[in-house]
Amino acid sequence: YKVAVQRDGGALEFVPEEHRDYEMCKLAVQGRGYTLEYVPTKHRDDEMIRAAVQQDGTAIQYVPEEHINLEICKLAVTEDGNALEYVPERYQ
Repeated sequence: YKVAVQRDGGALEFVPEEHRDYEMCKLAVQGRGYTLEYVPTKHRDDEMIRAAVQQDGTAIQYVPEEHINLEICKLAVTEDGNALEYVPERYQ
């Protein structure tokens, strides 16, 4: 599975969840931020989230509420202005 994810981060969607380790998920989001949607919750830490929104600002829509902060919102909107749609009102 790792080879497929290295070639195309979007392949993470098709990897069985029990095989989605932290390293594989990080590779996926660095290449395609939107794949944060397929990252198991236990792997969605600050580093993973930062990597995802820096690559694809709209990935902020998959960030757990407890990880949303001003820094993440700024990273997301800087990368893609359309991410503003997913930024909580208190950070706009």
